Amino acid sequence: MNPEITTTEQKQGPKPSVFKFIFSPGAEFDKMKQRPAIVASLILVILLSAVAFALSAITPESLASLQELGIEPDDSMKLFSMIGAGIGALIVTPIALLIGAGILLLIVKIGKGTAKYKHMFSLTAFITFITMLGLLLNTVIAVVAGTGTNITSLNGLIGAEGAVGGVLASIEIFSIWSLILTAMGLQKVGGLSKKAAIIIASVFFVLSVISQIIGSVMA
Repeated sequence: MNPEITTTEQKQGPKPSVFKFIFSPGAEFDKMKQRPAIVASLILVILLSAVAFALSAITPESLASLQELGIEPDDSMKLFSMIGAGIGALIVTPIALLIGAGILLLIVKIGKGTAKYKHMFSLTAFITFITMLGLLLNTVIAVVAGTGTNITSLNGLIGAEGAVGGVLASIEIFSIWSLILTAMGLQKVGGLSKKAAIIIASVFFVLSVISQIIGSVMA
């Protein structure tokens, strides 16, 4: 073993873990600042998103959409939809991570932060992991129980429609959790001030609410 490599790794410390990130994000952010994890987190998020999107193709809402198009969702159609959604996630997820990391890096540079692209990519992947966990949980419940896919949102309890439903749907456990983690990450990993990180996360929340409202009204 090369002693120089060993010394470098000891100085940098261990890489962050997406599983430990669930329970102790602060400690993992500190590790991420020293040694951003990219490959392992990327593969895990891609696989998780593929499973979540594949299952989302057979939720009651998705099957109802097929029926509205005059397509009878038999077993073969369900399998075809799942495979198509899973393959689509395998392609779209890494592209979305690359773009998302670029946006965060731009924000950090504007705020005179010190992080590099690899730090923002690692941050984006870890936060997306939490988002995908929420999507997977909601999707599994929807498929098994035959319910909607917003179980963990406030609207999952109330069931409102239109603009009100969109607002309530945006108040969702995993989405809010991800926004809090975004604020923490921009501060700990990106080097932004606490105030700037909170403002940016708040802007993201407002944009998500507007997106939910538009989607609900159009639906």
